[in-house]
Amino acid sequence: MRHIHPSDYYDASAANLGRVKARWDREEYVLMAREELRLAASGCGNINHELVKYAAGRTFDTIKSQRRSSTYKCLLELKMGLRI
Repeated sequence: MRHIHPSDYYDASAANLGRVKARWDREEYVLMAREELRLAASGCGNINHELVKYAAGRTFDTIKSQRRSSTYKCLLELKMGLRI
């Protein structure tokens, strides 16, 4: 087992404490909803995989969980209503 000097260990662990998940703002929701509607209209099979290409810096799992949120679902319904 390789050992590390205590000061190096604590410096590295202190750097990880300041990390915070990036929050989603309304503009990201709107752009993702717009793209989802476009993909659904074109008959895309797996929308989550396609949305990863358009959501810079977001992972598949974050997109999947945001699409399940009530905030996003309400926005998507609103967008669908405006489109009809």
